[in-house]
Amino acid sequence: DDDGDGWSDSDETSCGTESNNSTSIPTDTDSDGICDPVDTDDDGDGWNDTDESDCGTNSTNSSSIPLDTDSDGICDILDSDDDNDSWSDTDEDLCGTDSKNSTSIPEDTDGDRICNFIDDDDD
Repeated sequence: DDDGDGWSDSDETSCGTESNNSTSIPTDTDSDGICDPVDTDDDGDGWNDTDESDCGTNSTNSSSIPLDTDSDGICDILDSDDDNDSWSDTDEDLCGTDSKNSTSIPEDTDGDRICNFIDDDDD
């Protein structure tokens, strides 16, 4: 640590800061000792930065967490079945059930995976 800022020279090189300038300190948003350019979860909220970006949340704000209704690790915006009830959100929307409530499932009398609402042959 040539500049005495608490970050090793090799860490500063990896983080893109100057190892001989004590005012050039790596950004570590969640204070976990891993600089943001190297850290896969900058804010320490349990969601990696790439997923947060894909899900539309802020990867440097720990209170900005992707909505994941069924807790399957896939944010709702990317999840085709938000409530994990085996009916896609699209099918539930067509059938008039709540795609975010696993107890709200389409009625399917004949078990053909086409809900009665849109099934011409539901017996």
